Amino acid sequence: MLLVPTADRFGRHRNPGMLSALRPTAHRHELGYTAALDDLWGQVLPPLTELERLAAHPERLDEADLPTLQYRLHRAAELVGSLDPPTGIELRHEELAYALAGAREATAAVAEAVGDGDADDAQPFVWEWRGALFAVRLAWLRIVDRRPRILPAEPDLRHLRGYAAPPPAVLLVAIVVLVLVVLTLTFSH
Repeated sequence: MLLVPTADRFGRHRNPGMLSALRPTAHRHELGYTAALDDLWGQVLPPLTELERLAAHPERLDEADLPTLQYRLHRAAELVGSLDPPTGIELRHEELAYALAGAREATAAVAEAVGDGDADDAQPFVWEWRGALFAVRLAWLRIVDRRPRILPAEPDLRHLRGYAAPPPAVLLVAIVVLVLVVLTLTFSH
């Protein structure tokens, strides 16, 4: 069962270390799905922003609570998995779930490197981590942008009507004539 978020009337979460469950209507229809995504994004944005801040300044990783932030990504991926997307956006929904899981795993790699040493030991993972965090934002933008994709217009080829490419034999004859002309000009001087 999906529950109401643990936020006060000002939108502040009572327990900032944990993600709450989503509204009970979240899985029933598109409006509920949209409301659930809004709830989810409101809960994912603070840890995602903190992780992006840390990824931009990896020298601060030693003081960070990476396991809690990693768990919040894990919980968000679980919540996305509990939703039933409306018809037509299943792939975008799946992309968001994969992006959250990828960000969680990249955060885990950084947390392990910091845990085994210090912030300098996490340097080899930082760019991949930043990419995984960006993938969450990109997946979010794609899922909330429900406009149909507009394909590029067909090129106007009316001016080519009736034009037929010359047969290969004609091209071969033209090449042979060109070679003979070049050879004749070369040896006649």
